[in-house]
Parts: sequence; structure tokens; C-alpha cells
Amino acid sequence: SSDCCIVMGTSLAVYPFADIIDSTTRSTMRLLINRQLVGTFLSSRSCDATLIGDLEINIKQLLTKLDALDYVLELMNREN
Repeated sequence: SSDCCIVMGTSLAVYPFADIIDSTTRSTMRLLINRQLVGTFLSSRSCDATLIGDLEINIKQLLTKLDALDYVLELMNREN
């Protein structure tokens, strides 16, 4: 069980991963961050959200709105 399922950068065409998005309950919030609508996001549930377009730009915008961009960049720099 989960409160939210975030899917990004995928065609949702490769199994078994493609099934993961449909294994959520109807009340689970699903967020698709992708270049295009895919899978069951095409028919959308009431608690679905999408960020369609360039993945890197959308992630940076989301992290900025969450006031987490600097933190994530710092973590990435530690790994390199």
C-alpha cells in the first residue's frame, strides 16, 4: 500500500514494471513526470497528476517549488 506513486521517464511498455502503475488503489495519488502521456494515465483517474514535457526541466521546477533543489544537488555532488 502507498499514498503516492511517482512514475517518470518511461513508456510503461516494458513488463513487469509496466503493471506497477495499475497495481495502486483507485485512491492512491499517481504522478507522471514524462515527455508524453502513457499507460493508464491516458484515461486519468481523479487523483492523477501529470507534468508533461522535458523530464529534467520538470524535475528542477518541482524541486524548486518544494524548496529542495539545493539539497538534491548537494546530494548528487557528494556521490560524484
